[in-house]
Amino acid sequence: MDALGRVVGFSNHSSYWGDTTAWIWEPALGTRSLRDHSAAVANAINDVGEIAGGIGIRRAARFDLVTGECVVLGTFGGEHSEATDVNDAGHRIGWALTPLYEPKPFLWTPELGMRPLALGSARALNDRGEILGFSQAGRAVLLEPDGSLVDLAHEVNGLGPFEIVRLEDLDDAGWIGGQVRHSASGALRGLLRPAYSRGAPAGA
Repeated sequence: MDALGRVVGFSNHSSYWGDTTAWIWEPALGTRSLRDHSAAVANAINDVGEIAGGIGIRRAARFDLVTGECVVLGTFGGEHSEATDVNDAGHRIGWALTPLYEPKPFLWTPELGMRPLALGSARALNDRGEILGFSQAGRAVLLEPDGSLVDLAHEVNGLGPFEIVRLEDLDDAGWIGGQVRHSASGALRGLLRPAYSRGAPAGA
């Protein structure tokens, strides 16, 4: 959701991967389709009306509600990709397949295009340029703009024997949202914690 209260998403019409329609909900106008923008998937919107998502049978794309422009971001040589988040600078994160069908996380910027990230997966991006995700070793981390990784395991150390199993969002104040699992019982709990108490660099 952006600062104007606009929400984007998509609806599945069948089990077929490409049979989807992207939509936007606006407080004054309600819900409308984004088919006119060629959008099949819409995952996030920033405060200037730029959307991260995908077109067709999943090619990462950027959509601009103001100009109507749709730009395909590409892949890493595979068939599919998808943009999953966007910040107010127009930077996007997501995943793209290699020719061996391996999904690789990416950062796309207007200046440099699509670049691979030193992560296992990228989940959220804020206006500070920080990226929330999992390392290649499977640990919850924060990727700093300078390329350094901060291990987020310390954020749950004081809660008991929990591990972070899901990451959902990262705001500009550095709060992370996700889910933790109790190592003994397997019970799941929601996670909402600041990421800026900082831990040791991630060994990943």
